[in-house]
Amino acid sequence: MQENRSPVEPEKSTREKMNHFLVFLLTCLTATAIAEGVKPNVIFIKTDDQRFDSLSLTGHPVTRTPHIDRLAKEGVFFENAFITSPICGPSRANFFTGQWERKNLQGFPHLSNHHISHEVFDNSWQMQLKKAGYFTGYIGKHHARIGPQKEQHRYMKENIDFCYMKPGHLGFDLARHNEFKNLKSSSQIEGIFEATDVFMRSGDDKNYFFDTAHSSVKDFLTKRDPTKPFCLSINFNLPHASSIGGMGKKDSDPEIYKSLYDDVQDRFEFPPGYPNIPVPLPGNVFRQDELMGYYKTTNPKALLDKKTKMARAVAGIDRFVGQLRERLEAMGVAENTILVFASDHGLLLGEHGLGGKTFLYEFIPLTYGRFLVFCSHGRARIS
Repeated sequence: MQENRSPVEPEKSTREKMNHFLVFLLTCLTATAIAEGVKPNVIFIKTDDQRFDSLSLTGHPVTRTPHIDRLAKEGVFFENAFITSPICGPSRANFFTGQWERKNLQGFPHLSNHHISHEVFDNSWQMQLKKAGYFTGYIGKHHARIGPQKEQHRYMKENIDFCYMKPGHLGFDLARHNEFKNLKSSSQIEGIFEATDVFMRSGDDKNYFFDTAHSSVKDFLTKRDPTKPFCLSINFNLPHASSIGGMGKKDSDPEIYKSLYDDVQDRFEFPPGYPNIPVPLPGNVFRQDELMGYYKTTNPKALLDKKTKMARAVAGIDRFVGQLRERLEAMGVAENTILVFASDHGLLLGEHGLGGKTFLYEFIPLTYGRFLVFCSHGRARIS
């Protein structure tokens, strides 16, 4: 972890690199396709509120993440990529559109009414790839409304070939939502893997998924055309604290969500001086009692429980990455698939006496954060 720093503005060159990250990715894809006559598949995995120091690679004292670590070591690990809008909707809109918050206007409701226009959506990274002949998919959490509220995201659903998402928070148990009731696995990470597997390998054994889909998603699930390259956006609502409350409560939940790391809770680290850290901000800027309950950090026992559950979620996501790579290998497409792994931003867990996010403290990984992993391999490798 870096030394404590006050909120700072990254150098212009760093900001520009982050702003143009997706443009860079698409440029690399185009260059690769031209050079080798093949269009690589693209999978973009986005997690929620995941800190830079949440991986074994980045020094977490408890969590083991061998699969994400491997992804970083085999590909490109961006140690200084900064999030300029560290709050869910605006950050995800920035990734989705490749635009600054001041341009896509998410976070400025008096200007945008919190929706992305059809025109901006049509120029998003996935729609750019669709124009280039890709089969598109979107799975999981969506937190940036496309079109006016009365449309209920219909424009997005109609234009993405396989659109299996729910706006807003998902919670740990996906079965609570009509959109996901056709899943056999109800825990969030395992359910999203099931949907991902259906997207990639929609044979007869996957017909149940389409046949039993709820009316809110049924008309927007097209079986993948195997003759086309694909691009898939996978969006978790974990390790976000809003989704850990129900973790491990169902008998069907995998054991890692019930007891993993219980025996090493004494190894979780807290900020120096916690819980008696004076808040360096005036009361009209920050008050603990105004935070959503799951962002409060003043209770040591509750914060330890939160850290433990968030670590379990990261372990589950790491297992997802490993299973995904195994599936790509089994399908024979691993050598022509580019994986991108990122968090929308990080989270304050008691540092500076603060909780939640939105504050641009550079030393808190991912909250002006540093967390982008870019991996490519085989014929699609980019140096």
